[in-house]
Amino acid sequence: MVYLITGVSGSGKTTVGKKLANRLNCPYHEGDDYHSEESLELLNEGINLSEHEWKDWVFALRAVVDMEIAMQKNAVITATLLKEKQRAAVIANRPQIKLIYFKTDIETARERLRHKKNHIKLLQYQFDNLEEPDNCIIIDVKDKIPDEIAELILV
Repeated sequence: MVYLITGVSGSGKTTVGKKLANRLNCPYHEGDDYHSEESLELLNEGINLSEHEWKDWVFALRAVVDMEIAMQKNAVITATLLKEKQRAAVIANRPQIKLIYFKTDIETARERLRHKKNHIKLLQYQFDNLEEPDNCIIIDVKDKIPDEIAELILV
């Protein structure tokens, strides 16, 4: 099973994703690692990416998912994936992928990101452009600790 955790910056994807991968004793992939250097530079400056840059990233993530499915083992991947078309391109109706959406509010996300200035710059954009998924596991992460969230995913 590939556990694909999505949500805005500050929702706890990376923290919980690492805990989940540790519990499952499986690989963990941080979605940001699959952006091009140019895209990472833009994001670090708080500049949103173009549709073309997002498309390249989505196809890179899909390749990671393809590899993990081919290995027929568990894996955890975290990625913002704000838009339904981005998620659909990565998932492609494959039952080996469990989509998990971390729901939060902007105040909670902003507080969690107070030490990551580049992420805060993009936070309002993320909330403005978020298309919340409804065909997945939805976890409201606002008042939950990472271990509790990881446990909810495994139930």
